[in-house]
Amino acid sequence: MPRFDLNRIGVLGPTAMRLVLQAFGALCVVAGIIGIFVPLWPTTIFMILALWAFARSSPRLHNWLLTHRRFGPPLQAWERHGAIPAWAKLLAVVSLSGSLAIVAVSVHSHLVVGIVAAFFAILILYILTRPNAAPHGKT
Repeated sequence: MPRFDLNRIGVLGPTAMRLVLQAFGALCVVAGIIGIFVPLWPTTIFMILALWAFARSSPRLHNWLLTHRRFGPPLQAWERHGAIPAWAKLLAVVSLSGSLAIVAVSVHSHLVVGIVAAFFAILILYILTRPNAAPHGKT
């Protein structure tokens, strides 16, 4: 699968792109930390996005996130094996279901609710089809 790379198409220079990705990664870390405290606000996806941004812009920040006491182990499982722990899958499905319920109650357009429901269903299907852990013998 081809990688999305703005440098290759000449939109930003390498230094500017690195700074943009570092800023994006930092914003994702902040958003992920907010998700620890705010119900129905996701944490994991923001940390995965931060990991992606830091992998392309700062080996030091990438390593910091991968070795973080709280966030590191699930991010290592994701980066190395595409694995999502069972507890995180459950939390994601419950959060997405709760978010859909809020949308269904607060939005009066059946079309919008249907589009959100379809998107969440695809997202839940993707999450549930990821492995729960690294393959045996691999870390």
